[in-house]
Amino acid sequence: MIETDGVSCSILMLRNDLIGKRIPITKIGSNAEQYIDELTDYTNIKDKKIVAIDPNKADLIYCVDNDNKEANEFRYTQDSRRKECKIKKYSKIILEFKKEKVEGKTIIEYETELSKLNRKTLIIKDFKEYIKKKSEINNKLYKFYEKYLFRKLKLNGYINKKKHEQKMINNFKKIFGKPEEVIITIGDWEQKKQMKYKEATKGIGMRKLFRQNNYKVYLVDEFRTSCMCSICKDETGRCEKFQVRENPKPYKSGNVLVHGLLKCKTCNNVWNRDVNSATNIYRIAKNAINGLERPKYLCREKKDENVKVEKPKKEKVKKVVQKKAKNQLRLSP
Repeated sequence: MIETDGVSCSILMLRNDLIGKRIPITKIGSNAEQYIDELTDYTNIKDKKIVAIDPNKADLIYCVDNDNKEANEFRYTQDSRRKECKIKKYSKIILEFKKEKVEGKTIIEYETELSKLNRKTLIIKDFKEYIKKKSEINNKLYKFYEKYLFRKLKLNGYINKKKHEQKMINNFKKIFGKPEEVIITIGDWEQKKQMKYKEATKGIGMRKLFRQNNYKVYLVDEFRTSCMCSICKDETGRCEKFQVRENPKPYKSGNVLVHGLLKCKTCNNVWNRDVNSATNIYRIAKNAINGLERPKYLCREKKDENVKVEKPKKEKVKKVVQKKAKNQLRLSP
């Protein structure tokens, strides 16, 4: 079967071994990766190189292959992805076109009206209202969105994304090795809700990308991996934000604590948050493969059911940041 929109073309093919048979359906929501410490047999992966990956928003992945200074490092950022895929360029072009008026209103105004209604609502009355508004706006904007430009940009964006992802995989392969030589252990960080003012980033899709390139991917519980010092290897080695700078966001003023830099309270080592986290993830994976327990300083505390612990009152984050910023400014010469 062939589908086309006049610019791109999709060809749906059926495997020879499935002709005349029932096509297997993949289960939705099933996890393709296992946790490294839940495996029962490590014989196939014991001699392979471990690459630990810390997933994030700005640095999409930060990779290390050891827990010392000699470790090879690899960093893949959202900025490089945005630039090479031309995401910002294409969105600006589309935004300029959306300023065009249709029946006295711009495209942006029409879409703003629709965004005020909830398409996920379970209240029938509200959902009917959404369907009615959606149908009304679709009829008005049909001619606008059938323009050749939108289909062309969509195809170009897809091609750029595939090229850039393959380039990233090739660079990863040069540094760490082929899929037969390497296993990937990645933190199980998952963004359940999209952050305000942040564009969508690859999370589960990043694991899928490595699997498609024949890498074995395992999950690691990344509890405490970024906030505990990987040099101290002790519960006293807690890392905290320390550096104060002017807020880089143009719509906000005042000073903020730098999120990406941490200082250990015990040994005073300054850490890049991602390096520290990736190093601890490597250590957890290495211990699991060698039949050792998870490092104690990265373990969850066991709760005693007989003892009731009063939860401390949570202070507002803004107040804590302001207080630390003021103290830092007083101490600075």
